[in-house]
Amino acid sequence: MPPPPSASTNTVTVQADWQNREFVQAVQLGVAHLTSFLNTFGVLASTSPLNHKLTLPLLLPDADDVTRGKLSHLDSKLAKLERRMEVIEGTLQSVSHEKAFSK
Repeated sequence: MPPPPSASTNTVTVQADWQNREFVQAVQLGVAHLTSFLNTFGVLASTSPLNHKLTLPLLLPDADDVTRGKLSHLDSKLAKLERRMEVIEGTLQSVSHEKAFSK
């Protein structure tokens, strides 16, 4: 029968086991992050009109495009307001012109 392991041998074995478990967990987490990234990249790249040129900026919304979209939306709102102002100004001129002739 072999002699019972000493306390220091058990401590070393347990520490090595924990280090191995931490390493395995870190590798598993890294693989999970990499898989998630590749899945997201694949979905975004497959919906891109530039399918033959896969580049990293496809992952993030282009700030220039977002800004242009917002400015375009504001421009259309401003155009509507300008048309309304022209109608209101025309109506006021018409009313003031009619009042001037009715006096």
